[in-house]
Amino acid sequence: MIAIYSRKSKYTGKGESVENQIQLCREYAIKHLGAVESDIAVYEDEGFSGGNIKRPEFQKLLQDIGHKKISTLICYRLDRISRNVADFSGILELLIQNNVDFVSIRESFDTSTPMGKAMVYISSVFAQLERETIAERIRDNMYELAKTGRWLGGAAPLGFESKQINFTDEDGKNRRYNILSTLQEEKTVVQTLFKEFLKLGSISKVQKFAYTHGLKSRNGKDFHINCLKTLLANPVYCVADKNVYKYLSDKGVEIFSPKSEFKGKYGLSCYNKTSKDNKKITRPKDYSEWIIAVAKHEGIVSSNDWIKAQNIIANNKDKAIRQVRNPKALLSGLLFCKHCGSHLRPKYHNSKGTSDDDRIFYYICEMKERSKKTRCDVDNISGNYLDKLFLEQLRQMTAENFDFAQAFDVSANGISSSVSEIDALIDGLNEKLQETDKAIAALVANLAQGSYEKSVVDAIMEQANVLTVKKKEVEKEIADLKAQQVNSEEIMKSVISVKDALSVINSAFDSLTVFQQRERLKIIIDKILWDGENIDILLRGV
Repeated sequence: MIAIYSRKSKYTGKGESVENQIQLCREYAIKHLGAVESDIAVYEDEGFSGGNIKRPEFQKLLQDIGHKKISTLICYRLDRISRNVADFSGILELLIQNNVDFVSIRESFDTSTPMGKAMVYISSVFAQLERETIAERIRDNMYELAKTGRWLGGAAPLGFESKQINFTDEDGKNRRYNILSTLQEEKTVVQTLFKEFLKLGSISKVQKFAYTHGLKSRNGKDFHINCLKTLLANPVYCVADKNVYKYLSDKGVEIFSPKSEFKGKYGLSCYNKTSKDNKKITRPKDYSEWIIAVAKHEGIVSSNDWIKAQNIIANNKDKAIRQVRNPKALLSGLLFCKHCGSHLRPKYHNSKGTSDDDRIFYYICEMKERSKKTRCDVDNISGNYLDKLFLEQLRQMTAENFDFAQAFDVSANGISSSVSEIDALIDGLNEKLQETDKAIAALVANLAQGSYEKSVVDAIMEQANVLTVKKKEVEKEIADLKAQQVNSEEIMKSVISVKDALSVINSAFDSLTVFQQRERLKIIIDKILWDGENIDILLRGV
């Protein structure tokens, strides 16, 4: 009999990883060991830690091994069996005594070979303390879940809510998963947005339409232009039919559902559609990285309309978000309406025959313009006058507060001393880390090259365990110090940047282009507020 064992610390409802572990192990047994379903026995524990072996199903598995019922034990990863080195060593000894081969499909270990046995011993040391490879597991889960078309959890997209479904699997276990269920009122909003986008051909125009017609997001806020773009590009709304199947296939999307399931009723589930960069900014991935399946929820936008929307988005890609291009308005990007919080953007007054330098322009509230004065009606302000007045006031402030600028030198010196102290501490800890690594390497080499009794192996493993814990502690200290160091260096950069920016206000500022002047001002100024009568200037750090 081939045994499959899986474990998960607790049931979260996100990913069904126990179920996926079993499925991956079952596929391995059938493909590589020639097993049939009747040859496979499943043992699984949910809600139990790998820190000890006092788990009901695992104890039952050990009994069956002792009774010679098991020929091969398969698990997803080593740490599914145990995270404790001593426990793992004893279990492996039990398997060897009872002629049970052990396979871990993720680490590709096979104890039927001498090298496999040695490698399992060595790797178990690191498996106990090493962080789990989360990305790999998520990827495996996505592939398995894509076959079911279920909703992974989290905030449901506009137009839907998440509902839990309970079921019994082929092994008689109670399971649950989530699917999307339509919300009629929100569905109407989504369909209206798609309809207007196809008619207007512009996300910014759809945004204006939403402002003037009172269309809001689920939390009652106005639609941001990026939010609208994400909504209009989301395949969750698209009816799954042969038309969209061809469109996605041509784009190189990985489709898990067979073409026969694209019957024109349900929507689509899409996995691996976005990623986050180092600054935690969500960015769309290429079509070739998507994982698509027919879902269990209703599709609410026809495939023709959804595909037309994608083509418009692609054609308007460079126009989706307006960049500040005005070659004259100094305060573009810094000026906000105090009433509604929107940006004030520069707009030229039509004046034929006037040069760019002499043209009259105004700062206008974007909300006022987009809502046609229904949501905000703050007065416009002369851009020519405001830019001039602002620069005069800023120069007066920096000239009268020279001591304020000098204070930056004091701050920079203090931060520099702190960074030097951290450097010295990190150097000392790195020496400790090298010594610990050498000691661990010696123990591992000793274990791999020799043939020892269980008591000797246990003693070596215990030493390796102690050293690895020590290594982990030193690594954490180094990581904490490096985080402090990065934070100090960022503060130092900010201090120097503000000091440098202030230094040019009364000297070389006029020689810079307007775009360069704006970049200098963004270092010094947090924002400038206009309430229709007065201007408030908020400096960074104030």
